[in-house]
Amino acid sequence: MIGILSPERSPLQRAGFVMAGYAVAFALATIAVALHNQTLNAAGVDTSGGMHAFGDMLLFGAVSGMVGLLPTGLALVYLRAYPRFWLVLATAGFVFAMSGMVALLLYMAGRGEPQPSALAIWAAFAMLRILPAPLFAAVDFVAAVIAPHRLARLALFAATVVEMLVCAGAAAVFLVQ
Repeated sequence: MIGILSPERSPLQRAGFVMAGYAVAFALATIAVALHNQTLNAAGVDTSGGMHAFGDMLLFGAVSGMVGLLPTGLALVYLRAYPRFWLVLATAGFVFAMSGMVALLLYMAGRGEPQPSALAIWAAFAMLRILPAPLFAAVDFVAAVIAPHRLARLALFAATVVEMLVCAGAAAVFLVQ
């Protein structure tokens, strides 16, 4: 019997393992949202359904994202033999992490602006990049641990640190309000 990490596995089998992992992540996230909805007060859902739907979306994203780290790590293990992939991933990961820093700065600059201003609109959209920063930090960390080359590891660890700074900056801004 050959293991899941065995090089004897065909690319189709490897892709199947990864996709099965994502299916499990999707199923567990769906179950988490269903269990959460079982505990809700019906009156609260009726009066603020949009807020509850947003909370469900965040819960689903958090659970599926964290459980999805396992199949993502498996896929990265399968891709260790491709140096060009790691160069592109490390570069893209760091550039994307820097976009989080730009989003945080935009949010900090535009949060007190009057609503019709362009800066206030950019600040509102910046939240869409800031909210998933903890998940992006976790993905960068997993990739950095698995990366086969020193330069890719360093770039991905740097991306992890930048994403963590985005998280910390956002938390500080939210707590100061």
